[in-house]
Amino acid sequence: MEKKEPSPISVVWGWAEKYHSKFYGSVVLAVLGVAGTMLTYFSIAAMIRILLENGDFSQCLPWCGFLLIG
Repeated sequence: MEKKEPSPISVVWGWAEKYHSKFYGSVVLAVLGVAGTMLTYFSIAAMIRILLENGDFSQCLPWCGFLLIG
C-alpha cells in the first residue's frame, strides 16, 4: 500500500499549528467587518427610501445610529 504524501496546504497548516486560535480570531473579525459594512449600506438605503417617501428626517435618526454602529 502506497503512503500518500500530505498536500502542501496541510503541511503549511501543520507549521502554523500554534497560531490556529489567532487565525480563527482573524476570520471572526473579518466576518464582523463585512457585516458592519453591509449594515451601513442597508442603513443608507433605508434612509433614502424614507426621505423619498415622506421627507421626514426624524424617522431617519434610528438609522443614523445603525450607521455609527456599522
